Amino acid sequence: MVPISEVTVRTAQRNPGKQPEKIVPGFLYGCLLTDWLIDAMGKLERGASYPAVRGSGVLDAEIPLPPLPEQRKIAGVLGVVQRAIEQQERLLALTAELKKALLHKLFTEGLRGEPQKQTEIGPVPESWDIKPLGDYLTEAQYGISVRVQRLVGIPCYG
Repeated sequence: MVPISEVTVRTAQRNPGKQPEKIVPGFLYGCLLTDWLIDAMGKLERGASYPAVRGSGVLDAEIPLPPLPEQRKIAGVLGVVQRAIEQQERLLALTAELKKALLHKLFTEGLRGEPQKQTEIGPVPESWDIKPLGDYLTEAQYGISVRVQRLVGIPCYG
């Protein structure tokens, strides 16, 4: 273990070619995200209304420091995982957009391709009626009610 204050991260912007690299930036970033370091910083927090950690507390924190080749491999694995997470997030965002578009299409055009009529809530298929929610719900409240789920038989999500 080595204190963070003894770690040197060389970048082209800060110190081009003047100091040897002691730690791989991606490895250091991974260290900063570990539960044990976050927990250690949490124990150093001071202040009630705005908890903070002194800079010296951060710099005195110790991190494991394997040889550079191993750091590079660990950083590479973390980079692959991060890219996979970002790809999944993009996929989830696209899926949410697809759901929104599908909801709009289904609730304005229906499934039978029939002509639409204009209503106070927008276009709907001609054969559809427009009714107030109160015709189908007995009460509305803030939050989720398991009791309503059991009474009405509709699953609640939240």
